[in-house]
Amino acid sequence: MAYNSITLDINDLKRFRDKLNQAKNGGFREHIAKALGQLGDEFLKIVQDEIMRRQVVDTGNLFESFHRGSNENIMEFTASGMKLELEVGSLLEYASYVNDGHWTNPEGVVMRFVPGDVKLDSDGKITEFTYNPNPKKKTGMMLKQKWVPGKHYWEAALRLLEKKSTGILDKELQDYLDKQFGGFG
Repeated sequence: MAYNSITLDINDLKRFRDKLNQAKNGGFREHIAKALGQLGDEFLKIVQDEIMRRQVVDTGNLFESFHRGSNENIMEFTASGMKLELEVGSLLEYASYVNDGHWTNPEGVVMRFVPGDVKLDSDGKITEFTYNPNPKKKTGMMLKQKWVPGKHYWEAALRLLEKKSTGILDKELQDYLDKQFGGFG
């Protein structure tokens, strides 16, 4: 009886195993972490766009607090095990008031004086006000108790990010797989 022998070239299989080990030892996590950072940058841009689109009255501080590198911004990345977390936000106390809405005065206070610099029209009505705790003249305005509706820029930005993020993360995953394993098959 004759025996036939088969020779298998398993070099591709060994290379594939090595690529899997490389991915397991941090390559994949590093790639996804980079993508997550890019997603955070994209979210900061979307929040800024929503602040502008919703015409939030702002001195620029709120807008700038949603910019990477701003002293008033939060953009922290945490990686422990396979858990990746990205925290994005603002440290400005009033950011949530502008987003969620707020009362102009504390509970039980009907009116309060707010010092600042004012510009008046010909009828003596305030056309422009800038908060200033120490104005040159004793100027400011009286605030009556009322509810100021929120602009909800944060929720709108999250909805937009959710639409974009799936595509962004899917593309990053596909790019990684193509780069790591594209030479097989």
